Amino acid sequence: MTTTTPWFSQWDDAIDAAQDEIARRRLLGEIGRWRAAHLTDVPALRAASWALSTVHEALGDRAAAEHEAAQLIELCRVSPAAPGGARQAAERRLASLQKSSPEAKAKAHKARTDQFRAALIAAQRGDLARARKGVSGRGGVRAASARQLFDLVEARAAKDPLGAIDALIAGWFDHLGAPGEEGSTGRDRRKEGAEERADASKVAPRDRAPDRPPEGPLETLMGAALPKRRNARLAAVEAWMDAHPGEVDAVAAAALHDHVQARGPKSVAPWLFSWTVRALAETDGVQTRAALEALSDAWATTAAREAGFELLVTVAKAAHTAGWRVVGVRRGVVRAEPDDRAIWTLRVAPADGAIRRVSVVAPVESPWPEGVPEQVAGRIAGDEPVVLRAPGAAHQALREAVADRVVVQDDGFEGDWAGALLAAAEAMPAVAPAPAEPSSTQGPSKPRAASPKPEGPSPVARLRELLTGEAVPDVAALSEPLALVRRVAVALRGMADLLAPHADADDRLGALLDAVHQTAPDTVRPIAAWRLALEGAARLPGGAVATLLGGGDARAARYGGDAAAALAAHLAPRVAEGWRVDRLDVGIGRRDAERIAGLGPLADEVRGLWRVGMIREDARRTLWWFADPSPEAVAAAALLLAEGAPDGAGAIDAASAEAVQDVVPSVAVGAELDAAWASALGGATP
Repeated sequence: MTTTTPWFSQWDDAIDAAQDEIARRRLLGEIGRWRAAHLTDVPALRAASWALSTVHEALGDRAAAEHEAAQLIELCRVSPAAPGGARQAAERRLASLQKSSPEAKAKAHKARTDQFRAALIAAQRGDLARARKGVSGRGGVRAASARQLFDLVEARAAKDPLGAIDALIAGWFDHLGAPGEEGSTGRDRRKEGAEERADASKVAPRDRAPDRPPEGPLETLMGAALPKRRNARLAAVEAWMDAHPGEVDAVAAAALHDHVQARGPKSVAPWLFSWTVRALAETDGVQTRAALEALSDAWATTAAREAGFELLVTVAKAAHTAGWRVVGVRRGVVRAEPDDRAIWTLRVAPADGAIRRVSVVAPVESPWPEGVPEQVAGRIAGDEPVVLRAPGAAHQALREAVADRVVVQDDGFEGDWAGALLAAAEAMPAVAPAPAEPSSTQGPSKPRAASPKPEGPSPVARLRELLTGEAVPDVAALSEPLALVRRVAVALRGMADLLAPHADADDRLGALLDAVHQTAPDTVRPIAAWRLALEGAARLPGGAVATLLGGGDARAARYGGDAAAALAAHLAPRVAEGWRVDRLDVGIGRRDAERIAGLGPLADEVRGLWRVGMIREDARRTLWWFADPSPEAVAAAALLLAEGAPDGAGAIDAASAEAVQDVVPSVAVGAELDAAWASALGGATP
């Protein structure tokens, strides 16, 4: 049975029932969701923190366990008062977890160092027994050197010192590889094994295959353990598939089962789509289809039931028949795409080796949401040619938006449409950097050689890799790739969805925000990070992000400070109801100033005006928030509202209504606010 206390025993039975890693990770999600639904119930929050700390400790995540224990202590200090002994129990738990903290490890290291020095002093005094005991069982160069030194001291004290020293020297020569009677040396005998280990020594520890028996369906199929880090793991599987081309179907099916077993059914895995599409295109796909059916409730297979996925498989089959190589698969271009019209993209390489992209969108009946085609157009173009097939009147806005960036086909999905799509892609030349224009005063210059691409993952890929690792990353580690990113917004794109599957997503986001604060120049206002901080604090009041916003230091000021913390508290009920922060405007942006007459002169003096775009399913709402607004902010609000809120009528929270009550007619205020949000889901305007 779980060892707990009577004050925090609510989850004991569930913790006892979770006896493996998968069950414990599922339990983390269950407790997290339950805590989010009881944010105003302090005793419930205490029980949840104790339970989460216990489960994290069972999973080996000591940092997360300590964080929850520390949060429990803080919860025991707030009203209503904790029962007698509860706070002491929480403090004892934190103390027990901190025994293996960095400070404790430093203390243990000092103890080992003192023991080593004591052994050397004992050898100087002639007490070799005590000296050898002091280094017994210790590895490393210093310990080995100490043992050799003790042997030399002992030889010098022998009855025949020269003979003992000669024997000791001969032993050392033999150990180091001196030639024997046949001319071979110990070093020669070990050379072959050292050469075999040379390549492995150049690989980062997490990139090496662990020395253990295979675990899970995928490793069992391959007959070998795989590295922990995702990139190295995927590379190992890809290399194995290249060596065993007939096993693509088995690999795709095993990978799906392996992911669900390891991460649980509520964990996405977009990187598996490439193998799934390859299996269905290059083989009969019997095992992969069976895996998709058996795991139909898992988030990792949900997108495979979309019509766009099957259309992409048809293109992949045609590419395989034509001798093209499937390089990768991607679902979606921007986050705002509705699920019924997600753009599926296949990266393929024909005989010339230049990669092309072909994208398909399933037919739909309703037009695209306003503004989304323009977002797609801004992201769909890249360094590789792309052909898009988006037939039907409903896709007209999308075709018009991207027409100047890609080749668009809209003649339906009849006949050999996949072959036509590939032919159009092959006809497009590969994109190459244009030579520099010659100067008007100088002779024509030679085209500059293209700069080689840096080896290894890009800074954004490295950042995402750190954030999705096994534990909450170190802020210093996150700062390294962030410092190489030109635009912070690019690095943070899709970050909320990336972190969502992790039970400690709040802690990971807090570390990311801290790293952004340290690396982004002071002149830059990272509005994308503001949005993440606002939603993160609203999702988990009292968590790492909420604590950061309310800290009152430079980090808090960087993300809006007390105003952002107060706004997050007011957004918490909306976020608990399923609303998400989709857009954040602080002050007056350049576009608004150019679009609305009279805003330009006010823009620089607007203070305390926040507009938060919220989204749930197909419903959108804009919440206006005033935090000690300047007179210019009130005047700007009147001009903005006279032009109409971006998503229909806006909603102003009751806490900030007084500041603008004279200039906001027809906008939901105070008691009307809840009705406005309730009707938003049905699309009605309050």
